[in-house]
Amino acid sequence: MPEYRILNVRQYESGAALVTAILVTFLLGTACIAMLSAVGASSRNTTDVLSETKAYYAAESGIQAAINVFRNNSVNYNQAAAHPSLQYDAGNFPAGLTYTNGRVVVDGESSYGINITDPDNSAGAIGYHTQGTFKLTGTTHALDPYTSTLAVISGSTTFTFSFVSHTQTTVTPGMLNGEPFGSIQVVKTGTATALPAAVNFRIDYVMTDPREGTRTIRGTIGTNGAVTFVANTFTLMGSTITLCNSSAGCAPPSGYTLSLAGSTSSQAVYGKMTALEPYRLKLVSTGYGPSGSKKVLEAIVQRNFLNDLGSSSAISLLGPNAFFATGNSTNMDINGGNLPSVTVTDSQGLQTVLDNRRVDHMLPPPEIAGNDIPDWQQSPSTLDALVRQLRQSAQNSGRYFSGTAPSGWGNFSAGTGITFCEGDCTMSGSSTGGGILVVTGTFRTSGSPRFNGLVLAVGRYVDANNPGGIVRNGGGQENFTGNIVVAPYDPNNLSAGFEQPRYDQRGGPGDTILSDVIVDSAFDGTSAITDFVLGVAEK
Repeated sequence: MPEYRILNVRQYESGAALVTAILVTFLLGTACIAMLSAVGASSRNTTDVLSETKAYYAAESGIQAAINVFRNNSVNYNQAAAHPSLQYDAGNFPAGLTYTNGRVVVDGESSYGINITDPDNSAGAIGYHTQGTFKLTGTTHALDPYTSTLAVISGSTTFTFSFVSHTQTTVTPGMLNGEPFGSIQVVKTGTATALPAAVNFRIDYVMTDPREGTRTIRGTIGTNGAVTFVANTFTLMGSTITLCNSSAGCAPPSGYTLSLAGSTSSQAVYGKMTALEPYRLKLVSTGYGPSGSKKVLEAIVQRNFLNDLGSSSAISLLGPNAFFATGNSTNMDINGGNLPSVTVTDSQGLQTVLDNRRVDHMLPPPEIAGNDIPDWQQSPSTLDALVRQLRQSAQNSGRYFSGTAPSGWGNFSAGTGITFCEGDCTMSGSSTGGGILVVTGTFRTSGSPRFNGLVLAVGRYVDANNPGGIVRNGGGQENFTGNIVVAPYDPNNLSAGFEQPRYDQRGGPGDTILSDVIVDSAFDGTSAITDFVLGVAEK
């Protein structure tokens, strides 16, 4: 009889379902943990991004706040560099920002701090050299060029003038004593002891460091040898140049005299210079947000488009054979201060100005432009670059007018504002304005307008009805303080050079043009064209 074995059914259960369930449960748990971790990380990232965004905006606020201090609180760049945080201090820096615990608070969650430096070390050593030229005074010599040596003949005696240049030197600005600026020298052959006519001289002070620029110091040698200067102080890029009597201390240059009795005489010239004012600043704004977030923005802020180089005369006529007419008004005054009343670019233009001027009402006398012409006037290319910048600034600030009369002309008393006329423009009646006015067509005036700043007329001659330049119509007493530059050119052909400039003031009796030049500071604080950001980088 066969043998039967009874088996337990559980013997065939291997447990695979249990393992699978456990594995699935583990995977689901892992996924849940990963999902929860991702959600937490995403939440933290979102919080971090929001915090960093707030820090970034706070840093941007710092840059804008600094620019506001420059533009509206009468803070120059020397002051800013001396107070790098721009922190308010009632005794020393009342125009600054209010800090709390080392930061300027934007709101309850964000703040910023400011640090300002001068990237060009404008307060550092000054490198310079000098050179000099001469010409005879008087109407018969008005067209004579300035030369490095000048022979003046008086009967059988010859006086030969020359300038002993001062070679390149580096000095510390703000020194107490005068530094050598070279010397005026005269060599005589013969027995005469007086000059038949006075001699004009120009001494070019050429700065090479920390920036490049030239300021021309003008003066006269009288018939008895007395040396006088147009002024005792001059400015260049915020630096004050003071003429001195000797190398010991810096007394005013009184008693400067060339002895005409001996065969050779020399008169040394001395001067001292203060530090330049920075024309740009490096502004680092650190923004702070929630959760310890921080953003650092670095910006370069520039003072103005002109690099602190204003025009080198009251009225600059750039281009060949300048047209210049003032009519018969006895009230016509053009005053250049310590600079020429009018400068032109060639002898033909100078002859025209001399033929149409009133001698007693144009001081100092007109002349051909010297070496101190600013870089933005040296070619159509450099001037066009400036005009383009001004056009863009005017468009950005709603001060661009094409085919319509300007709604205003800027602020006369403060000398601020920008007005850009694309095409012809007329300023009439008792209108007042200030800052910078650019006209690309014909700029017409009538009545008694007043303007304080820079007038830049670049319109070309089209025909008699649209001659370009500046044209006066009718009587009145207008007053222009600052600089007038007439420089027509073709923006589509910059290599062609400047065209004939026109300054036509034959409008009628009673005209008064008073151009009292403020060379370097006439444009400071002009909204939309000063204290602008060249670029921003996140650090």
